[in-house]
Order: sequence, then C-alpha cells, then structure tokens
Amino acid sequence: MGFSQNNNDFKKFSDTEKEIIRYINISQQAWDKNDENLALSYMDSVKVSIVGSYVDGHTFKTVENKGVSFQNLRKPVLIITSATWCLPLSRAIV
Repeated sequence: MGFSQNNNDFKKFSDTEKEIIRYINISQQAWDKNDENLALSYMDSVKVSIVGSYVDGHTFKTVENKGVSFQNLRKPVLIITSATWCLPLSRAIV
C-alpha cells in the first residue's frame, strides 16, 4: 500500500497514545517480575498500536530536545525511536 492523503483508514497516534503508555507500563512491571513472555507480548501490543497509525498534530522531541510537529508536513515521515540507555541505537540515529 502506498502513501495516501486519505487517512480515514488509519488510526491516529493521539487516539492510541494512552493505550501505548499503559502497555509499556505493564510490560515494565512484567520485566521487573522476570516474566519475559508477558513483557514481550505487551511490547508486541505496543508495536501493533503504533504501526499503521498516523501523526495528527503531535509534537515530538529530537535528540537535541527541539520540538517537531508533523501537522503541516505533506509527505510520509519515518520516525526512529530508541532507548536512551541503548548505546548502539543511539549511535545509529545520530
């Protein structure tokens, strides 16, 4: 499927953000209890919630701590995220 200006078929990131935060918190609790299977299943739920969603006026912060809003962009944007503690990923995005 190619990029389309019609976003009716996609879910908005802002609509799933609370759900994503809840899944991340539950996943972290599972990691704290050494329940790897449960933790990974909730992280899979995070991926499912994010993939296919579109950003609708949400402001992200860059690695330089600058706010970036994609509301006025008229093209696809690739968002790469990483954990601040993961040195290989941090190097990959710089």
